[in-house]
Amino acid sequence: MIDNMIVTKCIVCGGDIEHPRHGKMYCSDTCKTRAYIERKKKTDPGSHDQENDQVIMYTFDYNEFKAVKCDNTFEVYCFLRKNLAGEPDLDFIKGYIKEFDVSPIYDEEKNNILYQEYQKFLKIFHATPKKIEVINRTDSIKE
Repeated sequence: MIDNMIVTKCIVCGGDIEHPRHGKMYCSDTCKTRAYIERKKKTDPGSHDQENDQVIMYTFDYNEFKAVKCDNTFEVYCFLRKNLAGEPDLDFIKGYIKEFDVSPIYDEEKNNILYQEYQKFLKIFHATPKKIEVINRTDSIKE
């Protein structure tokens, strides 16, 4: 152990810090990060949790929606379609949407996760055009 160790308290958790130099304020990188997040919240009251800061980008093809001929609105179609990665064929999309029970997305019950996720999606869907692009692509849609 070094003879000139200084013992101070972490300004975040109050834990002991043994270090040979003056001015060390955090006992770990975790406490340093926590302090940074708290400072950021105070200086930028509009900041959100890390989970809410994710930018979501979707591209929806209106002609694909018309070709699928689903009974749902375009918004519901897009909400369901965003879960299908890649470019599945129309029969697969039709089957997926037909089998999906959409009634829970309209049920405002507090514990209804599907309703909550749909509401989050609608906020993004109706937000700026930079986040969602609806395209009319006629070249690749074949019934």
